[in-house]
Amino acid sequence: MLRRPAMPDIIAEPPGDDPLVASSRQHTEPRERGRRDELTGLLDRRGFDELLAAALADAREGDVPVGLLLLELDDLGAMNDRLGRESGDAVLGHVARLVDETTRHRDCVCRIGRDELAVVLVRADAGESREVARRIEAALEARPPLHRGEPLPVTVSTGTASTRDTPPQAESLLRDARRELRSPARSHRSPR
Repeated sequence: MLRRPAMPDIIAEPPGDDPLVASSRQHTEPRERGRRDELTGLLDRRGFDELLAAALADAREGDVPVGLLLLELDDLGAMNDRLGRESGDAVLGHVARLVDETTRHRDCVCRIGRDELAVVLVRADAGESREVARRIEAALEARPPLHRGEPLPVTVSTGTASTRDTPPQAESLLRDARRELRSPARSHRSPR
């Protein structure tokens, strides 16, 4: 059975360390408690929308970049059909934990769709966002989920955007990250 991972607060660094982090936490913490995805323990889409809006408002005030990384589990539906939904849920939980462990403490991992995760990257430009994507892909390759004791090859497609290159609005960041995610020429797919 999949165990719910221990998840940090929305942004886990102490409020006194970074005014942007403290402000984002203050805006979202009271509402965050009811915004968790039951399967992964991550913030759900509603929690993501609130967190991203607060991070972008703070970024505009402080003129600091916010990055967005979208990750889509490749062929999760086919895996559910082939191995059963419980196995697919276990894979999703494994990937969610791995992404959470691989990102910085001040970043926040959310489940925003059936097979889609998002990472809000505080103080990250596009290059830093792509580097986080590479680290996640390397971690997934090094620590794949197991099915009946055997490694199960799982890949993700990624797309990134940053307020350094995109207007600091949620719709713009999501559009640009999804465009990169869906574009075969620009999408970064982890190796099979």
